[in-house]
Amino acid sequence: MKEDTFFPGIPQDIYSIEAKGLVDGARLLIEHVEVKTDSVVVDMGEGIVQKPGAIKIMLPAGIDSVNGYVYIPGTDIFAALGNRGNYVVLDSVPAGRGIAVDYSVSGGAILPNTLAENISVVPESTVTMVYSAWLHNKKYTSTPRNPGQTYQGTWSISPF
Repeated sequence: MKEDTFFPGIPQDIYSIEAKGLVDGARLLIEHVEVKTDSVVVDMGEGIVQKPGAIKIMLPAGIDSVNGYVYIPGTDIFAALGNRGNYVVLDSVPAGRGIAVDYSVSGGAILPNTLAENISVVPESTVTMVYSAWLHNKKYTSTPRNPGQTYQGTWSISPF
């Protein structure tokens, strides 16, 4: 059952709450906890402490693999790229839905860029995400409603 939680004296902002089991490594992440100045009562949402999963992020071409890093905003979960090849893995990610992964460069040389969002992490599993802004071209074959007819062509998806 969800209850109001009291956080007196905390500055107005939007927070994330993380819980980490010291013995079993179980984790919980509650994002977008809004604290308002006119109230010490916070509506937190619900969560379940459970075994973590992992996110494998396929890296786009042209990123700074020396100074770059990926992270889950509002948490301490990150991985430096350190000249890695095509991907990086964020380990010990709390299971849940709606998780985003951002990319940035040490020293603030560029603004953070979202590589993937609305990720669903399953306990003890790894989900692989492809950078969603890449241009994709695929060949397709479509079977229309009339038997015996097929269409072939190319479709593409590109960022706006």
